[in-house]
Amino acid sequence: MLDKIEKTYDFCGGSLLQVVDIPYIKMVEMLGEPNDYTDGEKTDVEWSIKFRGECFSIYNYKDGMNYCGLSGIPNECLSDFHIGGDCKSYALELKEYLLDNVSEGFPAITLVFSKNIIERIKKMNYVQYIQIDNFLDEIGA
Repeated sequence: MLDKIEKTYDFCGGSLLQVVDIPYIKMVEMLGEPNDYTDGEKTDVEWSIKFRGECFSIYNYKDGMNYCGLSGIPNECLSDFHIGGDCKSYALELKEYLLDNVSEGFPAITLVFSKNIIERIKKMNYVQYIQIDNFLDEIGA
């Protein structure tokens, strides 16, 4: 967990203030595992956090399997996260803080590569996705 962020289990509410493009695995490294709850419809993963004393929700929106079914992006491949809350200026600071902390050891070329992979995964059916997932497990990737 990043030192300026506190995980909370309160429902933060608010509205969309920012969008950040960071791979799911990097979000987990920075924020820990997502909350156990989501709306089960439009979101698949969500973190409720406090930053500078303000409550924020960080979540995917309408691109995962809850909303899109089998054509949705699996959680592990998500990278487009919304930042919701009530304080717009702190939301921008939070976005910049996350991006500053993910950049270490994570070159920009990898972000572009992962976006291309995600676009290809979106076009796959579930069987194709499972075949690739199994193959990656076999080779230890």
